[in-house]
Amino acid sequence: MKTTSHRGAYVTLRADDSIALVMKTRGPYLGCWDLPGGTLETGESSADAMVREAREELDIAINDHRFLGEETVCVRFRHGDGEEVELHHSGLLYEARLNACVPLRQGGDGEDTAEARWFFRDEARKLSLTPFAARALGFPEKRDFRIPTPNPS
Repeated sequence: MKTTSHRGAYVTLRADDSIALVMKTRGPYLGCWDLPGGTLETGESSADAMVREAREELDIAINDHRFLGEETVCVRFRHGDGEEVELHHSGLLYEARLNACVPLRQGGDGEDTAEARWFFRDEARKLSLTPFAARALGFPEKRDFRIPTPNPS
């Protein structure tokens, strides 16, 4: 089994009684709703990465935010080619708030998200969420979420 690690910066973005989530189109969380965010670029701070990722994935400018801490999760999944992978995923989590829900980027970011949407908390509970999204929303019953394994083609 291949082992790998990934470190990214993510934002819990709230407005009114809603949270912004993005649909993942690749990687271990394919088909799941996630917090906006992603990989830190070389020389970039985690806060700068979170702000950049929110702009890329949501088309939102985040000016005020606070650092919540770091979460880690280990997940096992199979790539489309059948290779089993264990991922140690570390997320630097931030929180930001807008005064009201604003339109989000339509059609995804062209890289790893298909769409971005606002969800009420009760709606989000019914979704397939990534571990970081489940933790950010306070859904303890989803903490042991198993990533769906794609069917071989």
